[in-house]
Amino acid sequence: FADVRWSAVTTLADTLHAAKKRALSVRLLQLWYDIDVVENLGTFMAMQSENDSGAADCPATQEAIDRQWSSIEAALR
Repeated sequence: FADVRWSAVTTLADTLHAAKKRALSVRLLQLWYDIDVVENLGTFMAMQSENDSGAADCPATQEAIDRQWSSIEAALR
């Protein structure tokens, strides 16, 4: 997996390609994403609010973000 470009839009395709080259079987799970940068928070929150987004349900993560939201907003200013 040395050729996988991590944290990129190509990560899944690179990973699937690497697995295929090695004859590994792969099973895809529900859509998931990282929260690495502040922009990811908006993606996370939008996907959690859409019932048909295909994203994994993450109530504990949502609750943690909700609890810290005022601190997050303050840090963004």
